[in-house]
Amino acid sequence: MVSETKQGKTPACLCGVKNSTGNWIAFVDDDCLLAENWVEEAARFALVHPDCGAFGGRVILDWELPPPAFVLKYGYQFAQQDHGTYTFR
Repeated sequence: MVSETKQGKTPACLCGVKNSTGNWIAFVDDDCLLAENWVEEAARFALVHPDCGAFGGRVILDWELPPPAFVLKYGYQFAQQDHGTYTFR
């Protein structure tokens, strides 16, 4: 464990990257719920794509209460992502 005195997500992530000794780094926010096999699937993808510099997955929003209809049209504003099963460069 390392400590970063500068507040904020970016300084924390940079500190983690600078102090990492692993081959891969995973960034997951504190409000994310991961699938049980998330680590396994990420590791499998990394092995199959050794030249990949970064990758991500779907972000599915799970609302506590149904939001207004207009909010659902702009899920990307709340980090919602689903680029399908295609690989992009």
